[in-house]
Amino acid sequence: MFNKSIIFVLIFCVVYSCKKNKKTDSILPQTTFTNSPYSISTSSVYSGSFNSVKWTNIISSTYTDNGAFSEVYFFNPARPDPEYGIGSNINKLLCTNQVIEFDSVYKGYRNYSAVNFGNEFWQVLGSNGIPSFNYFNSNTPSCNNFNVAPDSISKSSGFTINLTGVVNVTTNGFEIRLFDGLNSDNDIYKPIVNGNSIITFSPAELSAFNLTTGGYNGYISITLENKQNLNFYGSDFTFSKKNLFSKPIKIIP
Repeated sequence: MFNKSIIFVLIFCVVYSCKKNKKTDSILPQTTFTNSPYSISTSSVYSGSFNSVKWTNIISSTYTDNGAFSEVYFFNPARPDPEYGIGSNINKLLCTNQVIEFDSVYKGYRNYSAVNFGNEFWQVLGSNGIPSFNYFNSNTPSCNNFNVAPDSISKSSGFTINLTGVVNVTTNGFEIRLFDGLNSDNDIYKPIVNGNSIITFSPAELSAFNLTTGGYNGYISITLENKQNLNFYGSDFTFSKKNLFSKPIKIIP
């Protein structure tokens, strides 16, 4: 279940990683994108997290806020909650051949333009117990059309959304959320599946929602996420991509 904050996991032998770093210094930069050897991770602790978010927020009929950013954190020792905390600095980090700088305030790597959200090629030149590796992440969650939500919904009639062409969403990484903006208890979450999803909100589910007295007082949001846990050279990392859409709605009788 996607929580209300969308911001956005980690053990490695230092001697072993140093050997790997010496062998892979030449990976930066590259123009042909090939992955380093990796395996699926089942670890409960992680040495780093790669988090990319793209959003479309309809603010009004005349203004839409679009944006994207990436955050990367490295940890030594590894930790179970890699989306938070003080991260380690490494020798260099690139995304699609663009250097991502370390933010000394947030103790992580931040890029507010999301170099290439569709096809990210991460190049890590490690240090401080973090190995060097490459990973081409093309697993971008998306759908044919986010903006299928109505401008208003009726408590007495309910409504249905037909979301089509959903791809690259992983378990627990996708949902529609409806809330009235006044009472945090009046939140409804509906799952989305790859392919086509017909999502219905019944009058019974909407019965507790507050009616609009002027303008908009409700919101609907769609979250698509692809999350992978991978092991490179003995260290475990998470890779998350989130594609977000939201808009205000009116709640009528």
